[in-house]
Amino acid sequence: VLPANPAVAVRAPHYSAVTAGVARYDVVDPKDWRELNRAVTPKPGSGGMEGMDHSRMPGMNMPGMGGRRDTGGR
Repeated sequence: VLPANPAVAVRAPHYSAVTAGVARYDVVDPKDWRELNRAVTPKPGSGGMEGMDHSRMPGMNMPGMGGRRDTGGR
């Protein structure tokens, strides 16, 4: 076993807080659930089924239905 080399440079220890980088989550008042739902609901024209050609979807225009769409729920 070789003895330690006293000429090797070593970084000095430094202090770092145990809470460094921790995000604070303070208590807040509850929000109205209706407003929260509206905030996450897709807005009109932002996607979804609008502007889609439903006549090309299977089962939507069934023969013998007189041009009516099959809405299910008999």
